[in-house]
Amino acid sequence: MVIQKGITPQSVLWNIIGSIISAASSFVLLICVTRTVGASEGGIFSLAFATSQILLTVGKFGVRSFQATDIKNEISFGVYLQTRIWSCLAMLILEILYTLAAGYDLRKSFIFVLVCIIKMADAIEDVFHGQLQNADYLNIAGKLLTVRNLFTMFIFGLGMVTLKNMLHTCIITAVTSIAAVILLNIAVTRRYIPVELSFEKNQSICLAKSCLPLFVGSFLSLYIYNAPKYAIDLIGTEEEVTYYSIIFMPAFAINLFSEFIFKPLLTLIASLWINKDFNSFSRIIRKLLLNIMAITFIILLGTYIIGPPLLTLFYAVDVTPYRTELMLLMLSGGFSAAVYLLYNVLTSMRLQKIIIVNYSVTCIIITVLGYLLVKKSQIMGAATAYLIAEIILFSLMLAGTSQGYRKGSKDNESRNHNISGNQ
Repeated sequence: MVIQKGITPQSVLWNIIGSIISAASSFVLLICVTRTVGASEGGIFSLAFATSQILLTVGKFGVRSFQATDIKNEISFGVYLQTRIWSCLAMLILEILYTLAAGYDLRKSFIFVLVCIIKMADAIEDVFHGQLQNADYLNIAGKLLTVRNLFTMFIFGLGMVTLKNMLHTCIITAVTSIAAVILLNIAVTRRYIPVELSFEKNQSICLAKSCLPLFVGSFLSLYIYNAPKYAIDLIGTEEEVTYYSIIFMPAFAINLFSEFIFKPLLTLIASLWINKDFNSFSRIIRKLLLNIMAITFIILLGTYIIGPPLLTLFYAVDVTPYRTELMLLMLSGGFSAAVYLLYNVLTSMRLQKIIIVNYSVTCIIITVLGYLLVKKSQIMGAATAYLIAEIILFSLMLAGTSQGYRKGSKDNESRNHNISGNQ
């Protein structure tokens, strides 16, 4: 019998605060760029940020979901930390290789690499926060997430306002963010759990193999997220990339508010599955999906009324002609939030291979649709392609979860029947 871990109001509160600040950082950084150096530079930064978001999946390697649901503590924190160091190095190397393959000029290449280092701070702190969550200190993880992201936003904003030079600001922010995340997380985390580095190479390799499907799923997820943007970059202009990026930003809100609900429940969901409490497991998943639907409806309503003028005010770029595209992207955000929930559910069920298949199929669809629809109708085509892809992905994830649940229930009934028959 595995003991179910507790969820305190403080943990929920600080998870909400930390998640808000973390998600807001992408809004704030892009606002700083567009308001100080214009929409064209905003397009470069947006693409650099999108690329770094994709490569962040290499840095995290899907370990957080596995780590937070490792309620039997089968793997030590030292092994998680060692694995994260290697994955962060791989993230940086791949970013450098990407800029070389893309043929960017030296300045643009440096910006891409520096933004990657800024995002690498998320991967470094994530391994500490995963272990804190596993040990029932999600509130501490939320506080650390809040402080570090506020620091990064402050340094970047101050740099853009005073220097009005994106390259110089990225240099300063990259150096200070990495230093802050290492010093802050080690100093605080060691008060609650032992912090040590393991050199168990075999265990690290085994962990990487277990998380490989999760990494592939996360990587393809962010590719799906950004494929329409890359299609616009290929066919359209940097200004169109900026417009799309701005109206795409609010879709994060649905993911964010949904994450408030289910992120603190990951260890509980894993406990219910391991304890074979299938009725409670099914009930909590249904409730979470209904909550995501409700959140999506509320945000859609608010976005239709005030979305375009508010975004125009914030970014100093007129996006009022794109109200329909904005609504399509917000609806897509609802499906994306449901997909992310089911991704974590499948992880708790240890059915990672299903995740790879589902994301691979959707990846092919969005690549083809993105190019065809963007070529035909630019930003509207991009929004439409993304919505179709998320609907398909949600359907596949729901089918995989249902199949896994039925199999688990059936196997448990057979086992109980055999035990009863032997008595």
